[in-house]
Amino acid sequence: MPEPLLDPKIAVGSQNMPVEPPVSSPPVQNEPEIRRAERPFTPGEIPREEPTGSLDLVKATDAAEKLIKGLFNAETAAERAAAIAQADEHQVDVEGFFERVHPRLKSLKLANAIPRTLPGQELVPLFEVRTNKGNASGALLRLVPQTDGGYLLDWPLFAETHEQRLEEFVKTRASQPSWFYVVIRRIHALALPANVRAEHLCLELKTTASASPNPSLGIAALETPLGRYLDREAEWGNLYVARLLLQHRKLDEGKDGTLVILDCEGAVTGAVFPSGAAKR
Repeated sequence: MPEPLLDPKIAVGSQNMPVEPPVSSPPVQNEPEIRRAERPFTPGEIPREEPTGSLDLVKATDAAEKLIKGLFNAETAAERAAAIAQADEHQVDVEGFFERVHPRLKSLKLANAIPRTLPGQELVPLFEVRTNKGNASGALLRLVPQTDGGYLLDWPLFAETHEQRLEEFVKTRASQPSWFYVVIRRIHALALPANVRAEHLCLELKTTASASPNPSLGIAALETPLGRYLDREAEWGNLYVARLLLQHRKLDEGKDGTLVILDCEGAVTGAVFPSGAAKR
């Protein structure tokens, strides 16, 4: 049985909470080691520091409700842009979305689990949004803190999960790599062959707050800079919001493929962008 995305140990009402080659380890030549964002970390030598500050979840919930209603009720592009972080970067996608979809908000619910950004390890206010046009399991919505103490909506995670773009990528088995915003967590992936699990880090890729009977699985070769970075940064039991470059590849000749994680945006430089990631 799949494990649920949400962690019941965290109360919702809490306030102020502190192309298809076989998968193999590619040769690394003159490739910089991926470092921990913002500060170096050596297992067993430098203790991990927890993020400072706290989240006022009541304030975040009020802001999310106001912003999402304002976005859905907006009549102009300028009104929609006022609710979105880095709106200029996402303007084309935003306007295309509202030309295709005219959503009406059915429910907004604070997620029981508070993820962190990857990279950055910053706590993320995360919500489950259900509309009359989206999938029944609900889309994911995160808030982006602003320097004035307020919030704006992170557009890409909401749009991609509302339209189930990763699910479509998995269904069509597109051969070209693509970037996706996802919520991830480490899993054992016991369904994979033992030799594959021994050589790869396995992540469940979540695009909905509800448990899925067939969750997407992504793997990264451990003996690569990316694999070592994810192994170090993604702790067991925690959830993370990240943007990953994914590609379908076959594990063995004649068998179905899986999603290979080729990159994690921001991992090399440790940059944390205001809306979670920069467009490429």
